[in-house]
Amino acid sequence: MIAKNQNEIIDTNFEIDSFKKALEEHKLPYSESRNPGTSYCNLVYWNSLNYIKEKNLDCKFLFIHIPFLENINNLSELQEKLNIIIKEYFCHLQNPRD
Repeated sequence: MIAKNQNEIIDTNFEIDSFKKALEEHKLPYSESRNPGTSYCNLVYWNSLNYIKEKNLDCKFLFIHIPFLENINNLSELQEKLNIIIKEYFCHLQNPRD
């Protein structure tokens, strides 16, 4: 997952594979993009990753783009599944099993 400006590309250090596995386990469809776009989404992602890089912060960051409301069939189900995944994922980061 990358963010880019005119001169540089910054790749996230977020552990994507385990997060994708959690999405799959909860049957949440996703698509992975290496093109953050040219507007607001890329700006947010770029500035966040660049700030982490410039400040030499020991943290991970991932930009998750949730579809527009009109493209979501069941908002409460999506919210519930995302809450579960986020909790499980961050518990895993605090107490890795492998």
